[in-house]
Amino acid sequence: AALAEARGTEYAVIEVDELHLAAVAEAVDPAVVVLLNLTRDQLDRATEVGAIASAVGKALARHSSTVVVANADDPMVVSAAALASRPIWVAAGASWLGDASSCPRCGQTLTFTEPGWHCACGLGRPTPDWWIEDSKACTADAVLPLDIRLPGQVNRSNAAMALVAACAVGIPADQAASALREVEVVAGRYAVVHRGGQDLRMLLAKNPAGWAGMLSMLSDPRPLLVIINAREADGRDTSWLWDVPFEQFGSRQVVASGERAADLGVRLSYAGLEHRTVADPLAALKALPPGQIDVVANYTAFHQFRRRLGREREVAG
Repeated sequence: AALAEARGTEYAVIEVDELHLAAVAEAVDPAVVVLLNLTRDQLDRATEVGAIASAVGKALARHSSTVVVANADDPMVVSAAALASRPIWVAAGASWLGDASSCPRCGQTLTFTEPGWHCACGLGRPTPDWWIEDSKACTADAVLPLDIRLPGQVNRSNAAMALVAACAVGIPADQAASALREVEVVAGRYAVVHRGGQDLRMLLAKNPAGWAGMLSMLSDPRPLLVIINAREADGRDTSWLWDVPFEQFGSRQVVASGERAADLGVRLSYAGLEHRTVADPLAALKALPPGQIDVVANYTAFHQFRRRLGREREVAG
């Protein structure tokens, strides 16, 4: 619908499920494909990451004119993008490597060093064309500030990849960097919602990689509301919760909520975190004090909670 409303727009940026990348690429023959990471997600409907990386690589190989902006620090991404005709390698970092202990090409154990990784079969971290240094995006002939408003290293990595993609379609680098500085909220993520005496910072994490990237944002011991659903769009399997390092959250007030609050509560108990379990997220807020609160939800839980908060404001208005 969004594409139909803006037929004269010069560029279209489309977020594509990795399972549908091949079909979408066949339909649009993209100028650029961006691959930030490939990790385990929704195992009840998707296959293991290695098989997905192989399928993505085959799809990229069919589009010889497409530029592929790829994260050199993710072995799964490298194995896929190595089949592309026009890769641009970005050292964007990888906060989660739980799915990349073995080589996606031969199955041997990968060796990780600082800053690279390699396998005896020859697959290894490519020499980056772009890299991030001191909150700047760097290439051989340019250094651009990444003084973005979005929090966390993961968003600096996202911004660097977006900057390289923009340059690949001919947008001047300084213009792209300036536009990135204007982004404060992404589809409701990172917004602060004021509700009574509480300020709710809205965060989304739907798999272990997402949680790993968010840890730096949760370093302040604010009260925490975690909302977990397991609908089709989330994946029915909640076993991924056991790969989230909840043990690192230390001493803070935590409430487990959502349609799978009981599953989450069990995981928090094994992590040694004192918590309360309140299935209804709005009711769960009553168990937390006034002031700043971090709300972390997975996909459908995030959007469902946002809609309920919006309806509350409409009624109050």
